[in-house]
Amino acid sequence: MRRIPRKRRGERNRFFQAEGVDELLSALLRLSAEVSALKDRVYIAEKVLEQQGLNVSDAIEAYELSAEQEAELAANRQRMIETVLAQFDNSSDVDDMTDENSKIEAAA
Repeated sequence: MRRIPRKRRGERNRFFQAEGVDELLSALLRLSAEVSALKDRVYIAEKVLEQQGLNVSDAIEAYELSAEQEAELAANRQRMIETVLAQFDNSSDVDDMTDENSKIEAAA
């Protein structure tokens, strides 16, 4: 069995030689954890509402967000982006990705 070399305190272990692969996988795992938690909460919320006699699926699809609600969601997206991309040490890369995300949202 191959032994993983120990690093000095504060240094991250590297499992792949290619630059950025470890950080990319770590970001993917963080994003997967966020999505999983959200899916669980939405499922539970829908079941609680069903028990109270409310079927919200159609209402959710037809709901129109206010400008304030859209701004709140945008702030939440920004927080998630920063959390997921925190593994990347070069902050300019994170800023570039955030700017690119804003361009995509504006085009939608």
